[in-house]
Amino acid sequence: QQPAAGAVLTWDSGIGNLFKDNCQMCHGSSGGLDLSTYTNTMNGGANGPVILAGNADGSSLVQIQAAGGHPKEFTPDQLAQVKAWIDAGALEK
Repeated sequence: QQPAAGAVLTWDSGIGNLFKDNCQMCHGSSGGLDLSTYTNTMNGGANGPVILAGNADGSSLVQIQAAGGHPKEFTPDQLAQVKAWIDAGALEK
């Protein structure tokens, strides 16, 4: 489900579903990084935060996805949505 055009992307309006569909198989309750909830995602993992609200390009999640070669990658459109969400403050609601 995509938010309406012009709507602010939030975890609850679709970003959370992208993580659920693409990341939670490995980054659920194990693996050092739990992307199953907003709070856990924002807390980061063993190597620190993966999302820097307001700074998509400085977020390691974006850097890893943009570099390619990750076992599961966002499509270019999905990555653009994640970057827009982070740059807008990575809001939950």
